[in-house]
Amino acid sequence: MGPRAVSQLLSKSFFLIGVGSNDFFAFATALAKQNKTAATQSDLAAFYGSLISNYSSAITELYKLGAR
Repeated sequence: MGPRAVSQLLSKSFFLIGVGSNDFFAFATALAKQNKTAATQSDLAAFYGSLISNYSSAITELYKLGAR
């Protein structure tokens, strides 16, 4: 198809971005492996910061590819 056709297709596409429970489940599992029953404020801040950074990167990459 070529880059131009792909770009055109992406610009007309519909994107769904899901923020699923898998991320939260993985975080809770990691806490359990550390024998922690609750997350500290700094644990939560680091986790949410990481999520926002990863999602932001993914959205930025889609935007660069032509998604609007």
